[in-house]
Amino acid sequence: MIIDAKDAGSRSCGVTFTLLGKYSRARDFLRLDETAEISRAVKVEILLRQHKAGELLQSSERLPQWGGYDMVLAFLRRDPREKVSAMANQLSLTPDPETNYFSATHLSYVNQTEAALAMLKRTVEEGYCSYPGMDSDPLLANLRSKPEFVELRAAGMRCQNKFLSDAGITVQ
Repeated sequence: MIIDAKDAGSRSCGVTFTLLGKYSRARDFLRLDETAEISRAVKVEILLRQHKAGELLQSSERLPQWGGYDMVLAFLRRDPREKVSAMANQLSLTPDPETNYFSATHLSYVNQTEAALAMLKRTVEEGYCSYPGMDSDPLLANLRSKPEFVELRAAGMRCQNKFLSDAGITVQ
């Protein structure tokens, strides 16, 4: 199969493979255009999920200005908790539920549990089902024991089932 590096849709495949935990395959798509904002963002997502925060901190690459990356960097630099909390409070919803999903994972990563759960809830309500990714995404690990997460997971499953049903896809 030939992949067109100019097709932004191809580059976004890196997001899918990242959420599946297939980081090597995700990097294949990053190489299509390493200067694209989505490629730089997916690179950050991979490093966070692989627990390579030090590599992220050492990177001189300019990070995209969305999804709370500045908050994540402040957390990784061990900036005062109050500063990270203030940055979390400034993180707002975007029109894109996929971006909001990543913001929720970043909030979870920096231990802003209530904000992460609220953001994750909005992503599901807006149709970004987040399932089964929410079961395996390492950045959501500290949310899985919360009762609210159990309901969000169920809502994500319902969202996915509705999507599949509307698309005429039967899953057994």
